[in-house]
Amino acid sequence: MKIDDYDWNYFCNTCYFEDGAEELLHSLNASYKLGVISNGVSVAQRKRLTAGNIYDMFESIVVSDEAGIRKPRKEIFDLSLNELGLSNHEVLFVGDSITDGIFLITGVMASGKSTVAQLLAEKFAKGVHVRGDMFRKMIVSGREEVLPNAGEEALRQLRLRYRLTAATADAYFEAGFNVVLQDVILGPMLQEMAELLRNRPLYVIVLTPNQEEIAKREASRPKKGYGLWSIAELDRQLRDETPKMGMWLDSSSLSPEETAEEIWQRVWTEARI
Repeated sequence: MKIDDYDWNYFCNTCYFEDGAEELLHSLNASYKLGVISNGVSVAQRKRLTAGNIYDMFESIVVSDEAGIRKPRKEIFDLSLNELGLSNHEVLFVGDSITDGIFLITGVMASGKSTVAQLLAEKFAKGVHVRGDMFRKMIVSGREEVLPNAGEEALRQLRLRYRLTAATADAYFEAGFNVVLQDVILGPMLQEMAELLRNRPLYVIVLTPNQEEIAKREASRPKKGYGLWSIAELDRQLRDETPKMGMWLDSSSLSPEETAEEIWQRVWTEARI
């Protein structure tokens, strides 16, 4: 037997547990459905589960080389959910890293999205800040701005912008980066944007400073966003028409640095969808 054959057989037929892990699995198996999602070689992963006498604990075992999809693609999680007969709101995914993910920041104009997204992205060893508005600016002729009572073409261009933003975020994430993307995404389109993003985990952060604070921030910045849009109307769309998903943060009394730190402390438990 060659050395590499020996190593491979040893790898496939051994299973070691962290302290308490085996007992925890038995306890969970008594009350919950369990599943495994693995990026790996199916024959090896299945043999290792068998070697640990835990194969039969799992009602779903999804391995990337069989599925043709790797984590963190959303589709591989959907396969496991289908096998378990559960929705994503009924499961808890346990991974080996709590800081990987795509972080979607939204809010009205002048709510601090861009500055906070930059600060948040800088907290990662490999972080990317995707500015959704850059895709709007790329249109040099024929651009339709999203105004009150926007027409069909303006909405078509807006959805194109969101698709490009999501695809860019996914591409960076699949290349090993943590991605913070930000744009004005209000109403039902926030749910649409979450569905456009293929990868998970996904964290949604909605910044909700009050109207007085928004007016102050708008007055102090060089670019102006309000005019045809009023602060009151955009704020109404945010609060009344946007689904209450993820983490909603009133940043009225917080500096950008304080807002980014507040997100960093709370996002892992409050913003994941």
